Amino acid sequence: MHDIQDHVTRIITEAGVRSAPRPLREVIMLATRLASEDCLSVLAPDAPRPEHVAHLTSVRVIACETRLRDLLSARATKSRNRPPDVHRIVRRLRLDPAQARAAAAVASADPLVVVEGAAGAGKTTMLAAAIATAAAQGRATRVVTPTKKAADVAHQELGIAADSVAKLVHEHGWRWNRDGVWTRLAIGERDPQTGAPYGGPAASSRLARGERIVVDEAGMLDQDTALALLTVADEYGSTLALVGDRAQLAAVGRGGVLDIAAQLLPRVHRMMAVHRFSDPAYAALTVQMRRGEHPASLFDRLRALGLVVIHESPDALRETLARELRIGDAVTVATIDEARDVNARIRDEQVFTGHVDDHHTATGSDGLRIGRGDVIQTRENDSNLAVANRQTWTVQGVGDDGAVWAKERSGCRRQRTVRLPSEYVAEHTHLAYASTAYGMQGATVPESHTILEDAMDAAGVYVGMTRGRNANRLHVIATDLYDAREQFVLALERDRADRGLATATAAARESVRGLSTTTARLPGGTGFDRNIAAGRMPEVGLSR
Repeated sequence: MHDIQDHVTRIITEAGVRSAPRPLREVIMLATRLASEDCLSVLAPDAPRPEHVAHLTSVRVIACETRLRDLLSARATKSRNRPPDVHRIVRRLRLDPAQARAAAAVASADPLVVVEGAAGAGKTTMLAAAIATAAAQGRATRVVTPTKKAADVAHQELGIAADSVAKLVHEHGWRWNRDGVWTRLAIGERDPQTGAPYGGPAASSRLARGERIVVDEAGMLDQDTALALLTVADEYGSTLALVGDRAQLAAVGRGGVLDIAAQLLPRVHRMMAVHRFSDPAYAALTVQMRRGEHPASLFDRLRALGLVVIHESPDALRETLARELRIGDAVTVATIDEARDVNARIRDEQVFTGHVDDHHTATGSDGLRIGRGDVIQTRENDSNLAVANRQTWTVQGVGDDGAVWAKERSGCRRQRTVRLPSEYVAEHTHLAYASTAYGMQGATVPESHTILEDAMDAAGVYVGMTRGRNANRLHVIATDLYDAREQFVLALERDRADRGLATATAAARESVRGLSTTTARLPGGTGFDRNIAAGRMPEVGLSR
C-alpha cells in the first residue's frame, strides 16, 4: 500500500496539482484505494499482511511475466549446438578462458544464451570476438541495449550498428503510452503517435532468420520490452543472447528478465576475471563487493588501501570534492537532489580556477548556470539533435539565445559537436560533474568518487566503485570510523532490484513466516489511513 500511495502522490505532484490540504488528501486516498482494489496478494488468504511487506500485484503483471517465462523456457529447452571454434580470435584478442567460452556461446546458434560478467571483466572484448566468429560462420549479429546511450557506447566500442531495444520493437509496431500500456499496430493501421498509416519496419530493422540478437546491459531490460523483443525474435526465427550483470543496476520498470533466463538455462557463462583496474588487489575486492560478502571486512580493506574518506559534514565533503576533482573523473551519488548540490559546488570551483566561463551562460533543467567548459548531460533522446538520454558533453560555447554548442565526451576518436537549442537546454540538460548510478553505469574513467548516502543500495555502491581504472574512492559523512563502517554494511545489504514475481513472492512469504494475523496488523486501519486522518501528508521526493 505504501508503494501505491507513494506513486499516486508522485503522479499528482509531477502533474502540478495544487489544492487545499483536505481535498488533496481525499484524492490521494481515493486513488490509492482504487489502485489497491485492482491488485491481488501473492500471500495465502489467511496469511498475515504487515504494512511493511510488499505483497500486492495485478493480473496484468502475472500475465506478462508468465508469457515471458514461457517464451524464454521454449528457447532454453531446445537442443544445444556445438559452439564454433574461436581459437584464432582468442589468440589475436588475448581473451581469458572465461571470455573465450562466452564468446563461443554468443557466436553459436543456440536459441538462448546468458553471459554474466563482473564490472571490468571485458564483456566488450568478448562481444567483439563473438561477432567476428559469427561473421566468419556466415551469421549476422545485431546488438541492442535497454538505453540509447548504451547503444551509442556499443556502436563506438564494437564498430557495428547498435540501437535501443525500444527502437527495434517500435519499428515492428509496438507502441506504449505514458501509462505503460502496450499495444501492437498491424500493417496499414493508423499510428496514434504520428497519425500516419503504419507501413511496417524499415529495411534496416528487419531481422534475418538465424540472426543473433545480443542484448547488452541486459540486467536493465524491463519485462514489457523483453516480451515485445521475444515476440519479434520468434516471428523471424532469430536467436537471443543476454549479456549483463545482475549485481549492477536493474530495470527502471518491472525487471528480473536476466534472472528468469539464468534460472531456466542449465548453464550460464560467467566472466569473473576483472581486467579494468590497474591494481590487481583492488580488482579482487570488486569481485567480493559484487557478491556482497563480509562487508565489514571489505570496508576495512578499502580503508587500508586509502580509498575511504570520512567527512564531518555534507559541506565539507562537497568542498573536498570541488578542490580535488579532475575533469574526466566521475562522482556517483544516490539522488538527483544530491547531484545538483554537488554539481553546484564543483562548478563554483571550476569558475574560480578559470576552467569555466561564467559570463555567457544558459540555465539548465536543474536551475544551474551552464557556461563554456562545463560538463553537461542530455536527458532526453532526440534523433533530430542526435543526442541520447544520459549522454555527457563538454560545453564549447553558449549563444546569445541560450543555445549551447557541446562536444561529446567519449572514447571515440572523432567526437561529435552538436548544437542544443535553448528550449532543449532548459528542459532536458543539466550539469554532470556528479550523477546518479544510472548516469554512470557503462562509463570508465581515470578516477571515481562515490558518495555513500542512506538512499544508496548495493548496486549503486558497486557501480560507483567500479568506474575508475586507477582509483575508486568512497566518501562517507560519519562521526567516526565505526559509524562509517556501519553505513557501508547497511548499504551493501540493501537490494531494491525487482528480480521477478517468483522472487518477490518468496520474499513476501519469508517475511511473514511465523507471524500471526493479530500481531501483524495494527489497530485503527493502515498507517496510510491513520496518516491521512491525522492530516499528515507523505513526503514527496522527485529524486529517484
